[in-house]
Amino acid sequence: ENYSTSGKGTALEFKAAPAGETALRIAFEVRGHEVRMNRGQKVKMASQSSDYTLVEEDYVVAISDLTAVRTITLPSASAMGSGKVYVIKDITGAASSSNYIHIVPQSGETIDGASEFDLQIPYESIMVISDGSNWFVL
Repeated sequence: ENYSTSGKGTALEFKAAPAGETALRIAFEVRGHEVRMNRGQKVKMASQSSDYTLVEEDYVVAISDLTAVRTITLPSASAMGSGKVYVIKDITGAASSSNYIHIVPQSGETIDGASEFDLQIPYESIMVISDGSNWFVL
């Protein structure tokens, strides 16, 4: 069953469960012209303390050691396809002009038209999205 309704059509619930994985449940409640989401979103968060190349399964990548510059490499925008989103965050509060998070796309790709993007402010973060060819800051 992919969806169900209840309460005379005032609630709608979508479910999806890939083989071997826990179901994703998103429940909405409709009241007049207002739609309320009844459950918050839970996403994968990984902690990294060294240089790292993002993989498709990543979503939020928390940088947990900034005793040196840490390079985070984005995967190919074309391989990820349009709509792939990543969040990269300094969770140490130690980002500075000498120890920062250096984000680079694959060769020939850009981030908002640039060949790199640096996080140099304590607790700074970036969210990027692919259009299938390049990455853009949201």
